[in-house]
Amino acid sequence: MKRSTAVLPFVLAALLSAPCLHAQQTSSADAPATTAAVAKTMDVTAAFVSGDGKPVKDVQFDLLTRTEERGTRKVGSFKSGADGTVLLKDLEFGKQYSQYGLISDQSVIGEFDLSDAKPKDKVTITLPPQVGDVAPDFEVKDLATGKAFKISSLRGQVVMIDFWATWCGPCQEPMAHNNELVAKHADWNGKAVILGVSIDKTEEVIAKHVKDKGWTNVRQTWIDEPGVGWGSKPLKAYGINSIPRIALLDKEGKIVFFGHPAEIDIEKKINELINAG
Repeated sequence: MKRSTAVLPFVLAALLSAPCLHAQQTSSADAPATTAAVAKTMDVTAAFVSGDGKPVKDVQFDLLTRTEERGTRKVGSFKSGADGTVLLKDLEFGKQYSQYGLISDQSVIGEFDLSDAKPKDKVTITLPPQVGDVAPDFEVKDLATGKAFKISSLRGQVVMIDFWATWCGPCQEPMAHNNELVAKHADWNGKAVILGVSIDKTEEVIAKHVKDKGWTNVRQTWIDEPGVGWGSKPLKAYGINSIPRIALLDKEGKIVFFGHPAEIDIEKKINELINAG
């Protein structure tokens, strides 16, 4: 199951530092013996599902955990079974560093925290949609008009969705670039649209930010779920664990690219899709 390489998410920043991920990995044998001797352990079932809730088999991934030295330790390599589940045995729980990240093809596909005294013994990991799939539909609020609309209402146009947030440093340059592209391409009007989909917890924060930055060429929208952020319905449907994250859709609403904006020439690809068919 090949997936695009993505920037590690902010929610995992304390667990997995992008520049240090590979350098800080150690084998299970490198873990301090004293930690293993006193740790409480439990079994956790990881269930992999697609955006529509169907189980996904044969998901191969590495499980990493944070160490007290602020590095990461590889727990093991795993693969989901025919029912989309895999049993992760003897995971440490109930202490400060009982945090886990699931990595596939150098991309974070999920994370969970067993720091609670009585953590859940089953976690569900929603995987991103694949290229060729019809993009999961969702509703957003247009900041300029105050009106809600569904992504599917834009069928017939090429659509690029940029999931981002005002507090996300790496999201700022791609959004500035988006704004420049729209200003440059008056010929895209009615043929292609770039949507900024903010996961900020309040509408006021995102509205002020885009106004101050002058990023109003992009059709800026907000996931109208106050205070939710990472747990919002669109992010769950797309299996998003990191931002910025873009989904590029053709005129029929099918995904032609899903990943980090740095991995694609957005201008070139949009022009190709406009002229296709």
